[in-house]
Amino acid sequence: MSCGWVVGEDRFSGCSIYATYAPDDNIRLKARLYFPPDPADQPTRFHDVVERLREVAYCLDVTDKLVDVPTVYPDLKGCRPEPVS
Repeated sequence: MSCGWVVGEDRFSGCSIYATYAPDDNIRLKARLYFPPDPADQPTRFHDVVERLREVAYCLDVTDKLVDVPTVYPDLKGCRPEPVS
């Protein structure tokens, strides 16, 4: 988690919250909260957001099993669009 402050005020301007996605450690989840409440006032707020991020990711995951990621990537030559005149 990382947060920024409103200049001249005693409150957050925004926070970025990061979470892992258990089925695949290479997938990271991120949420941005603008003007969130002080964590001292709502101590479980950020944890609740992380849990909701994971719920949404699990809901969107349509794979039945993890796929093997290739160790050799395909050659991507010839994939550029043609210039438009």
